[in-house]
Amino acid sequence: MALVLVAIKRYPVKAKNILRRPSYATTMVNDLCEANGYSNVKEINLCVKVHGEPLNWTDARNVCLVERADLFIANTIGTYEYLKDIIHQSGSVWIGARYFEEDCIWRWVDGNILNITTLFNLGISLIKTTNDADCLQFTQRMFHGINCDKKQRFICQRKI
Repeated sequence: MALVLVAIKRYPVKAKNILRRPSYATTMVNDLCEANGYSNVKEINLCVKVHGEPLNWTDARNVCLVERADLFIANTIGTYEYLKDIIHQSGSVWIGARYFEEDCIWRWVDGNILNITTLFNLGISLIKTTNDADCLQFTQRMFHGINCDKKQRFICQRKI
């Protein structure tokens, strides 16, 4: 017991210094987000990266997966608003949804169904103009199903 008291006397802990340090969890989140150029977007609780090199949908998704991420999922008002704000009207980007002919539904890359009714109620359009328009892009405030082979920019996300 004397050894413990000596250790405490010799190396006192100052509570105010501990409170000023970032937590281990905060440091881990920032490290995870900053790896490979991701940004910590606290409003939507995601790490996000916009890739400027145009790729087809499959190659874009593979880049995200290699970076321990996936294509961006805009399935909430917050994520949709974030997407709208960063893209503006300056083009289009791949996001993480595909159309499955056998089921006649759109699915996000996490397996959840893209709810068309929810989009409609929010005033968001989803247009699929041709039979081979099976991958989802975001452009000018709407979702647009297009051919997966088209090359364009894309957005990856990581959960915090």
